[in-house]
Amino acid sequence: MRDSTGEIPINLKWWQLMDRKPTILPTLPPEIWLRILEAATHVPGLLDVDVEDPFDSPHPSGGTLLDTRDEMKALRASLVTKRHVVRVCKQWNTLATPLLYESIFVGRNSPNVLPGTLCSPREGVAHSPGWYTRRLDLSGHASASTLALLPEIIAHLPQLRIFRVLPSRAFHADYRPVLPDPVVRALAGTPSLQMLKWDKSDHLMLWPSLLETLLEACPALRALVGVNALGADCTSPACDSLAYAHLRVERWAESDLQTTPFRNLRQARLAYSIASRRDFRIREVLGASLASLRTLYADVHDIGLVQPFLDSLHVCTNLRHVIITNCFRWVSQAEFGTLPPYVTHLGLHFHRSQGTDAFYRSVFAFIGQLSGQSLTVVRLLNRRGLEDLRLRHTAEFRKGLESLRLKGFRLEDYQGVALLPKALDG
Repeated sequence: MRDSTGEIPINLKWWQLMDRKPTILPTLPPEIWLRILEAATHVPGLLDVDVEDPFDSPHPSGGTLLDTRDEMKALRASLVTKRHVVRVCKQWNTLATPLLYESIFVGRNSPNVLPGTLCSPREGVAHSPGWYTRRLDLSGHASASTLALLPEIIAHLPQLRIFRVLPSRAFHADYRPVLPDPVVRALAGTPSLQMLKWDKSDHLMLWPSLLETLLEACPALRALVGVNALGADCTSPACDSLAYAHLRVERWAESDLQTTPFRNLRQARLAYSIASRRDFRIREVLGASLASLRTLYADVHDIGLVQPFLDSLHVCTNLRHVIITNCFRWVSQAEFGTLPPYVTHLGLHFHRSQGTDAFYRSVFAFIGQLSGQSLTVVRLLNRRGLEDLRLRHTAEFRKGLESLRLKGFRLEDYQGVALLPKALDG
């Protein structure tokens, strides 16, 4: 029922709309519809197998290493949209099926019919749904039955590039600290695999020997993100395609720390878990990648270790970018900030969404102490914390920026936008 203008009155009840004619979609070439559906369901970085340097892009995938909440929210919304799209009509079902299956999520209880769905051909679609899958996200609290089904699922994903284990926030009856051997063997049978990623999950991890198996079987691997089995003393085979790796340093015995075999790392994340040691042995930890390393993420949680750690980086003569994470624990007490002479960019991630006036004053005090022969940019990488500072602590924000006016480096937000001029001109 429409009025004289052709519009539907807003005061009509639902039963008065039952006589409405079905909406007829405009006639467009399939290629145009496909582009529209791709745009409607797009998630930035969804299928990226390279970790972008946070300083090389305004929306780098490196930022999601530090905070994955926005990415997961967008991924869930995209999956919901795709499920609705394939139900609109037969044409959209045919066009959107590859989009629906390009990224799949295996939850705690995965249906037993999923393997059959992945290998069953669809009318009008060139390949079975599993052929289009490039990314697989696994719930960190997947049940034993789901993990038993997972090798069969992976077997139907010949183009799989990204395998990711999502975080689990609670223990449960099916708690398993290690990824089962059959799952690892199934991944090893997928030579297209290019990224392994664990998001702060404290279980379903890899034994070092199983990781070595994967490195040997998947020569195309480009990124190992949060893979806790990869210690600095690993004896894994050289993987020349690897450009990013997360290295843990836990054992300090002089005899067992071996040189990291990866020759072409451009980015690395180091996590030091023992606070009493000041010899970081950077040459051994980074090994053959010393010459290629350009960007380094550092998880150093003890105030007494940060400056010694920065001093130890002088051996990395090609290092240009350093990102220090989780530094909210010590920033209020820090009395240092001298960077290696080669470093031009410093990123700070406080991993805190909200703070007090006193905390933000300490942040600016720390930044004010920073110095470096080549330092030109300091970037605040925590988007939520920066928004809290701007909106809820405006006075401290302006005072802090004013205190940095005479510093020789540029202070930027997480997108690379200069903070000082923009804030003080407003």
